[in-house]
Amino acid sequence: MHGSISADRVQRLLDAYNENREGLRLFLTRRLRCPAIAEDLIQETWIRIVSRPSDDKALTNPKAYLFRIAFNLSIDHHRKESRRAEVMAELANTNTPTMHELTPERHHLAASELTCMKNAVACLPERCRQVFYLSRFENISRQEIARRLGISKTTVDKDLRHVLQQLVSARKKFRDAGL
Repeated sequence: MHGSISADRVQRLLDAYNENREGLRLFLTRRLRCPAIAEDLIQETWIRIVSRPSDDKALTNPKAYLFRIAFNLSIDHHRKESRRAEVMAELANTNTPTMHELTPERHHLAASELTCMKNAVACLPERCRQVFYLSRFENISRQEIARRLGISKTTVDKDLRHVLQQLVSARKKFRDAGL
């Protein structure tokens, strides 16, 4: 019977799950050699029971059904880990630069993006540029900036928001252009 599963069937499977949880934990811990992953797969077994319809075979021997689910999940886990190890080995054997390695291309891209950001700041009103400079480069508090420029703290906040919005917009345009 596939399709909807009766509440009685679900309850029988959940009772079997509760009765065999410790056995599942031991079984999976031995197979995986990691209690944390075993616990994750026990939870996944629970999810499979309540989210998937079962057939009559599941109710004939609920314990065997549970252990089959757990066994299949452990095989899936081993496959994923094996594939992950293969991918990591492939990455280690490539001559591609690491994420933080400065290649000529990355240097050029960073310089171009910096120029774009400088141009965005240059297009701002003078007071916004002053507020931005004092805040980000001089590390002056918003209160002190307001006092120095003779404006309110609220105006300082609005100017900083405006600058940051312009910079985010410029960065998005730069990245969308693929430069």
